[in-house]
Amino acid sequence: MLASVEEKYPGITVTDVLRGSSAIFVRALMNAPGKEKEREQTLNTKMAELLGNPEDKYVDLTIACGLKTDESLTSVEGIPPLRVFLR
Repeated sequence: MLASVEEKYPGITVTDVLRGSSAIFVRALMNAPGKEKEREQTLNTKMAELLGNPEDKYVDLTIACGLKTDESLTSVEGIPPLRVFLR
């Protein structure tokens, strides 16, 4: 999913993915030293599995993005919710 967003919108990178108040992916935590294995596992897991295999046909996620040219990855304003279809 992250690659799809970044492919569709060149120049941005996804920094955080949340479902409500639950974090699905937080780049700052996943890029911390010693988290390489956990990061790789998370990135290779299907979204439905990360969400606990919900019975819903889709979920709405909040994503935060930064500009790839900005080393600090300051959040880009105006990113709409992302609807992910699970089935």
